[in-house]
Amino acid sequence: MLQLEAAYLHQQQQQAAVKEAYVQQQKLEGHAIEKLKQHLIAWQNKCPICVMLQVDAHHRFSNCTDADAAAAQQQLQLMQTNMTDKKLFVKYSGCFWCYVPQKICERWEISEGPKGGYCLKSGMTCQFSGVMMETWIGMIAAHDILKDAYADELKKRVNHQSSDRGFNESLWKYMGQKLIWGGLECNNLTKEFYTVCEIIEQ
Repeated sequence: MLQLEAAYLHQQQQQAAVKEAYVQQQKLEGHAIEKLKQHLIAWQNKCPICVMLQVDAHHRFSNCTDADAAAAQQQLQLMQTNMTDKKLFVKYSGCFWCYVPQKICERWEISEGPKGGYCLKSGMTCQFSGVMMETWIGMIAAHDILKDAYADELKKRVNHQSSDRGFNESLWKYMGQKLIWGGLECNNLTKEFYTVCEIIEQ
């Protein structure tokens, strides 16, 4: 009986932490760009799995050799391949290469043309290549709170209803959708990356 009560209390605590992260997210949307940059910098060349294991984490998650990372790396490869090949990132929802909002990615600059928007900056590369997608998948693999309470909320947002399409395809399509968030033109991957970073900071 005590074990059931403890498990229930743990689940309630997880759900409360996720809900609190969303409340804080709403409050911080006006400062989303600066806060997002902080998270991107914090997770550059840092593996979420190895951070959890408290071992050397100064490497990209995609390059991690720990056995705990293998299954999640397969999911990462599947997601990257499908979202790229099927062109699931909506136009202007982020950089074509790193998926980070064009306002942040150094590969882009504001266009001086009559249509506005962004254009490629000569000689520049993405400073946050791989950070968002790798960190998002790695964090979910590393933290129980993200596997449970956050995953449940994510399924509601994905709104998976199609019987002839697997959940992964619905998820990938959702991640590539464009939105305006905190005044920032981005994709849902950006917002979900931000959300898991906020949850882990709780």
